[in-house]
Amino acid sequence: MIQLLLSLIKPVSADTLQFGLCFLRVCIGMLMIGHGFPKIIGGPENWHGLGQIMNLLGIYFLPTMWGFFAACAEFFGGIALTLGLGTRIASFFLIIQMIVALVFHLSKRDSFMIYSHALALLVVFITFMIIGGGKFSLDEYFYTLRRTLG
Repeated sequence: MIQLLLSLIKPVSADTLQFGLCFLRVCIGMLMIGHGFPKIIGGPENWHGLGQIMNLLGIYFLPTMWGFFAACAEFFGGIALTLGLGTRIASFFLIIQMIVALVFHLSKRDSFMIYSHALALLVVFITFMIIGGGKFSLDEYFYTLRRTLG
């Protein structure tokens, strides 16, 4: 029993850490695809309603465009995260998305149980923005390829 407990607290190898980062990135990416896909196919009427949330930030023009951008950030950002391609760029746009979502929920005085989802994802995307896609990502593959080709 003690051996089991000790194995749970010992440091992990660098590869295990990278695998864990990859697992988190792929799973969160697929979740974002699932959230973004209905918004993408929802069309202009859906985008307009989604974009009106920008009113809370004092932005009253082109709500359909803002809604479309939000849907694209979630859907295509999710694809980028899943592949580990442009991880930091995708994370930047998803950070903006989660900030707007937080503003929306807080303006409605939603409970912590409601807005904590956006807050948790904000923390995850900030983390991806800081550390990137990791060893098992297309970002790393193309970076390594570029370095070897000169």
